[in-house]
Amino acid sequence: MGSFEKKGASYHYQFYHDNQKFRKSMKTGDLREAKVKAKAFEQSVRKAKSIMELELLKNKCRFAKLSTVVELYMKACANREITGRSMGTQTAGRNVSSLVQIVGNLDQSSRCLTTRNLDLFAENRLVGLKGVELTKGRNTIESIHRKARSIFSEWALKIYRDNNLLLPDVVEWKKYRAVKEDHGSYRLPIEDPELCAHIRKKGAELLDQKSHLAVGWLLSYELALRAKEIAHLRFNWFVKRGDHYALAIINRPEQDFKPKGTNREIQVHEKLYFEIARQARSCTDLWVAPGRTFTDRYNYIVRDLAKWMRSEGFTADRFDKASYELRKLKGSEWYSSEHLGPQVAQEWLGHKDISTTCKYYAALDRKITPLAPNFKTGLT
Repeated sequence: MGSFEKKGASYHYQFYHDNQKFRKSMKTGDLREAKVKAKAFEQSVRKAKSIMELELLKNKCRFAKLSTVVELYMKACANREITGRSMGTQTAGRNVSSLVQIVGNLDQSSRCLTTRNLDLFAENRLVGLKGVELTKGRNTIESIHRKARSIFSEWALKIYRDNNLLLPDVVEWKKYRAVKEDHGSYRLPIEDPELCAHIRKKGAELLDQKSHLAVGWLLSYELALRAKEIAHLRFNWFVKRGDHYALAIINRPEQDFKPKGTNREIQVHEKLYFEIARQARSCTDLWVAPGRTFTDRYNYIVRDLAKWMRSEGFTADRFDKASYELRKLKGSEWYSSEHLGPQVAQEWLGHKDISTTCKYYAALDRKITPLAPNFKTGLT
């Protein structure tokens, strides 16, 4: 290897071949990434057969094929599954299928991972859709992209670098939203008081019956957690704070968890904490929700709990996300509470900015009083 010099925000690489000096900007401030690019550049120069070919190779990055990336990704996921990590081959396979839906086929350079191509994918999926179908189409696109970008999560990118795979910068591609949802028609469950009263009553019945859905109800409604947060949730995320508990939804890289929005801490009444623990007795000591794998726990919310909610009146023509409506309902109650209000709602929901909270909940009647947890006291 030759030498590196950092100029401005990028590293430059220099080496000698056949008594000739070669120098090229690696266009990155990450030294490890620069080394991978430098190795590829040097190999290209040494393999060049003519001056013309050399000039082309000097100015062209040979990014890895997606098929090569996917092959390495699937092997890594299989190893993680064996060691009990959250990512399994079944989930990984779905992520790869999502990537194929976006790019068309894997026999092409990873250079195709651009925001423009994401826009084209979204446009083609949404052609001719209106109303509820348009909303569903947007949600599907975001779901597909969310799964596909898992292939380029930080732990996976580290493995690709360690195996000298050269990839384009995928930061923008990962965070880009190809659909711009119209939130003007954003529907809140609390706008239907009878339905809300009904679902609270049915949720209380789940607790009385010690239903397998009881834990999902408590986490989705009482704590307003997202499905992925519930699937990752462990008992040691609860921390004792005097006479109550706090649930820390924070970045936990060692557990492959990064919160959406921002880190937050939800204050949990002691009574609610012990009810969660009581209803979760059939679960493992590690995970709060039932299920051996992340996928099992995630589907427990988005399929099992959602199916129950559909049967109780949260029909697809009115509410797109079913179980997520419980988070929206609790967010409405926090926002409208005389004792809590918008700022607490923002903090507990994990919105980065209070403007996001107000955008969705500002139309609510501030006189609405949230109900206390509807289960018995004196639990053991």
